[in-house]
Amino acid sequence: MCYSSGSIDQAVNPCPMCKVYPHTKCPHIRETCRNRTAHPRMDVLYLTNAEVECFNGCGFCKWANTDPPAKMAGYHNPGWPGCCRPPTPSEYPFIQIAEWKAVSIVHRVPIPQDVEKLLASIHLPPLKPVGSQPTSPVGRSTPSKPSSP
Repeated sequence: MCYSSGSIDQAVNPCPMCKVYPHTKCPHIRETCRNRTAHPRMDVLYLTNAEVECFNGCGFCKWANTDPPAKMAGYHNPGWPGCCRPPTPSEYPFIQIAEWKAVSIVHRVPIPQDVEKLLASIHLPPLKPVGSQPTSPVGRSTPSKPSSP
């Protein structure tokens, strides 16, 4: 998620990726983009190692690279939908299916019903929490011994 460098939002909001993937200490790296052609009003603080691709890189530069109409470029650049701001329904195609859970949590927007149905139909194993250790089998207090012939 991009913020104007030095803004109050950047100072008071927690790391957007840590909202989705909690860590004991935020591991996310932030850099500053100073591209005055893409976003002439401000320097932009962005993530470089987010777990979700749409949150990596300067969202204002990403939006400028789509060659938007003049009313949404330069001084009026709103940034990448889902990264810098919540997406509007007409911008839902910009959000990849796998990114919707994070976009929903970070921007507090509902996941579209068709995407929700698709995500529910995909059966993936649950993710292990970061830093989790393998556990020993239940009920086994000593290592098993090979059976004797």
